Amino acid sequence: MHGKRIAKAFPSKREANLWKCFMSYTLNYENWQGVTGLRWADAIHLYFLAKEAQDIAAATRFQIENTFAQFDKAMTIGNTEQLCQQHIESYIRIRKKAVGNRSVNKDLENLRAFHNWLVKNHYNNQSITWTMLKTIKRPFIPPTTDQLISLFNYAKSCPSLYARMVLALALGVRRSAIESIKLLPDADCRIDLETGIVYLYEVKTREIITKRLGDKALQKIIDYISTLPPKNTRLFSNVWDGKVRQEWEKSRKKAGLPKFHFHYLRNLSVSLLADKGESSAVLQEHLGHKNFKTTKRYIGVNIETEDRVVSKLDEVIGGL
Repeated sequence: MHGKRIAKAFPSKREANLWKCFMSYTLNYENWQGVTGLRWADAIHLYFLAKEAQDIAAATRFQIENTFAQFDKAMTIGNTEQLCQQHIESYIRIRKKAVGNRSVNKDLENLRAFHNWLVKNHYNNQSITWTMLKTIKRPFIPPTTDQLISLFNYAKSCPSLYARMVLALALGVRRSAIESIKLLPDADCRIDLETGIVYLYEVKTREIITKRLGDKALQKIIDYISTLPPKNTRLFSNVWDGKVRQEWEKSRKKAGLPKFHFHYLRNLSVSLLADKGESSAVLQEHLGHKNFKTTKRYIGVNIETEDRVVSKLDEVIGGL
């Protein structure tokens, strides 16, 4: 128009041609009844372009990339038309040797979404049955009060770890959200030290959420901040995968909790509230879930609570 370009150019001619092919099939969807195969690598490239248009989270993209990397390592497919049931079944057998059923199921979910995209755009017409593998649902068993106290006491030798743990237990959020907190007053993710309100970025929902710290928890965080250098812009400048993680491993082992992951502090947070009699609506809101079914998987009953319940019922039965 008037000698000016009105469309943004693609980074390369190859990408422009790929997108041209993709759009031609999409626009002629109702008229086109056959299947035109696409080179496997080109199809994956186009699939990610479509995903970028949906603004997927970085963690989701990484998971999908890992699925394709593992699938390409196990299977050799030159064209999208070749993808069939046998490939999926063979991949399951190979992948199961390296990882558990849950990881295999994540791969299957990603491959199913990719296959649906291929069928929709006439790159494949194979009918594939997607059967998820059975997984064992292991209930969360919270640590005892003594174990919890020991865990936090051992962590005090590493102030940044201790502060992370306080926030995780008090707010019931993921570690990634805690790591996003900054010390700048105008930052999106920050702590208002006067009100105790914490602004966090949730990676899974890609939203800024607000939580509030109690007075005791807030004071612990203020004490931690007072030890930081004045030029610090982040609450936690030291990365998790280093000394902090090593200190966490030491602390949980000393506390007698060798299999207690940091994420379990989120489970523990909602389990403590459930033990105190909070309603299901409060528990669901605390974790930020869209339905209570997901929240239920986080809640666990510790040994002390179980003993109390057993004792109460035993008293009733004793009088019968």
